[in-house]
Amino acid sequence: IGGTFIAVGEGARFELRPSEGLIHRHLKIFGSWYSTMAEGREVQELIVTGAIDPVAVVTHRVGLEEVPRALVRFASWEEGVLKTVVVMKK
Repeated sequence: IGGTFIAVGEGARFELRPSEGLIHRHLKIFGSWYSTMAEGREVQELIVTGAIDPVAVVTHRVGLEEVPRALVRFASWEEGVLKTVVVMKK
């Protein structure tokens, strides 16, 4: 049990059932258009040195129950949505 789901590119569709997919299987979901390892390393260095603040681009925070709706808003390029962070309650 456990793993990572990564969606790369545009146009992908999937059905999300949090109980089955995320909670019981302990999955993580990531999405990306594309990047190279060198670009990833460069971004990490910029974050570590404080040259960029990754939190500055977060425009929305949602709970796990709001993920399906948030994915629709993001995928439809809804105005004002840049980055959405899922906040897990303890």
